[in-house]
Amino acid sequence: GVFFITSGYKYGWDDQHLEIPMLKSLIDPSLYSGDYYVESLKHKFSSYFYPILAKVITVEQIPAAYLFLYILSRYFFFFFSYKLWLHLSKSKAKAFSCILVFILMARVDEFLYRTFSHQEFALAIIFAGIYYFFKERFILAAAILGLAANFHALYSVFPMFYVGLYLLFEIPKRGVRLLIKSSAVFILCALPVLIWIFKVKLRSVGGVSESLYFNWQALYELACPQNFIIKSNVPWFLLLK
Repeated sequence: GVFFITSGYKYGWDDQHLEIPMLKSLIDPSLYSGDYYVESLKHKFSSYFYPILAKVITVEQIPAAYLFLYILSRYFFFFFSYKLWLHLSKSKAKAFSCILVFILMARVDEFLYRTFSHQEFALAIIFAGIYYFFKERFILAAAILGLAANFHALYSVFPMFYVGLYLLFEIPKRGVRLLIKSSAVFILCALPVLIWIFKVKLRSVGGVSESLYFNWQALYELACPQNFIIKSNVPWFLLLK
């Protein structure tokens, strides 16, 4: 409740200008038919979140579904964050204070988005995996992180890399079997998206016009200026060539 009061919620913002058209096209293939951008996203966007969601909702239900999933994702994100701090501090007051600081003072827009996407959904699952890692239930943590990889592979690989590195240094104490089991469980649970990524890499694009890449960097800067430290200040009318 504190997060929603202080941060609010936005629909049709940030990466949703990419994800919503792709989702609409997955639900109804007649939408954006022949659109190179949307069609390429459908084939190369390595997340099972949107294909699964497209099976259970209609185009008209997207705004309501996004709001519901945003609330659900945020609830479990803060729930497992609280559980983690409670485990570390052994104090409910300290754990609650850490979450309040996280929400009110220490958060950044890029980490706690005011909108919904597959990464927000994955973060809730990932923090469950991190919590069980600190509980020293390493195989369960690896399984949860592997599951989350099917929704956002990159976000899941980073904590799993830490888990693997920790268990590597713990071999004298815990043995090598735990490292092998945890790694194997992660790969097994992440196998669907790993196969998908492998297939995409093997798939030949072919027939792409070089004109599609004209001024791509300037267009990217216009769409996502927060990713550029030094601005090129390209006049907007040059992008129309």
